[in-house]
Amino acid sequence: MPPKKAFTAERAQEWGTHAVAKAAESCPSLLANNDLTCTYCGTVSQDSGVDHAGIITRRSTLVYEWRIAGEVGEETAQTRLRCDHAADRGIPLPHMWKTALDVLSLSSAIDLATEAASHQCGATEVECKLLGPPEAIPLAEKGVLQPGATITLLINGARVAYVLLAWVRGSLWLCHRGMLDDDGLLDASNPFEERGLVRF
Repeated sequence: MPPKKAFTAERAQEWGTHAVAKAAESCPSLLANNDLTCTYCGTVSQDSGVDHAGIITRRSTLVYEWRIAGEVGEETAQTRLRCDHAADRGIPLPHMWKTALDVLSLSSAIDLATEAASHQCGATEVECKLLGPPEAIPLAEKGVLQPGATITLLINGARVAYVLLAWVRGSLWLCHRGMLDDDGLLDASNPFEERGLVRF
């Protein structure tokens, strides 16, 4: 059996460099107009600070500084994790950045949707704008027709509860009963898939 490699600052930095490559692979638009780095800073000291020359063991807590600069402005964030976790699983992006990265990838999704709509209807000028996240709506009072209200429809002789999603015109609404997963539970990843829409 070959001897185990020693944990060194150089090896810890290799994990940081690999983490940047992995982040760029999962979100290509991230590095299009931005510079991303993940720098090894040292180990966590006894006073919870950073020991820049600390000896690294499997159980040491390593400190990394993520930095992104460019089109998105400049942000830094710190990630702390055990050495053996860094070696086995890699350095994760800062938790608070994940939502922001999802938003960054929206621009390419919007471009693709606009192009597809243009081809589908043969139009030369199709525009799609991101308006922002949907607003939370309070629960509807019983008998009131508004988005979020539940109604019961008769489907193939059975009474089924549906949620009103959007008013179309007049008394016409789009509603959805929710998509179920293989276990018969509401699908957490895509609970309101388009194919489940029903007009009411």
